[in-house]
Amino acid sequence: MQNKTRLELADYEAENLARLQKMFSRKWEFIFMQAEAQAKVDKKRDKLERKVLDSQERAFWDVHRPVVRVFKVLNLKSK
Repeated sequence: MQNKTRLELADYEAENLARLQKMFSRKWEFIFMQAEAQAKVDKKRDKLERKVLDSQERAFWDVHRPVVRVFKVLNLKSK
């Protein structure tokens, strides 16, 4: 149950994914094939290595992903 909720996209992430799919419609199949190949490589890694890489990726996105609420506040102030 935890994995399912962790892997589901938030509403804003789903909207951004749809926007990216529309922008990259011609290249989306190639991008999807690359992602599938990367997933196969990830499955071959041992459990400890997967945990380390997952932690590194989470840390990266914790630092680099802007908080959605900040943009809403900034947009309200600019109006």
